[in-house]
Amino acid sequence: MKRNFLFGFAVILLMGCKSSLTTVSRSVVPLPPLKLSRNDYKITDDLSATVEAKEVKLLGFLKFATIIGEDGGKYGYVNGYNANSPAVNLALYKIFENNKDLDYVINIRVRESFDEKDFVLFKVKKTKTTVLCKGIKINKD
Repeated sequence: MKRNFLFGFAVILLMGCKSSLTTVSRSVVPLPPLKLSRNDYKITDDLSATVEAKEVKLLGFLKFATIIGEDGGKYGYVNGYNANSPAVNLALYKIFENNKDLDYVINIRVRESFDEKDFVLFKVKKTKTTVLCKGIKINKD
């Protein structure tokens, strides 16, 4: 009897549901007031960076683990752009890290995919965030 109760409790504890969501957003980042002709700068092809995050919540509201890739403590900031998550900030940081001669980014597009699993006592949410943008390189000669 006790064994059946424990087995039933374990089944209820591990039962859950899964949901997924993908969102795409665009944002305008205004250029600072500069007087440049088209010959003074170059616009790059699309640049991208992807970050995967995992978040575990106990009882639906107590967050006890958030892991964002191997660069978890690093993030970037683009003046005039409000990134709504640390994953977006980290992806922007990676774009600037991988393109050292980049001066500015425009046409920022964010694609986020959520994969969420709900259990009775906890919730696991995996997020994959991809940031695409165009870069501006100012000619320095």
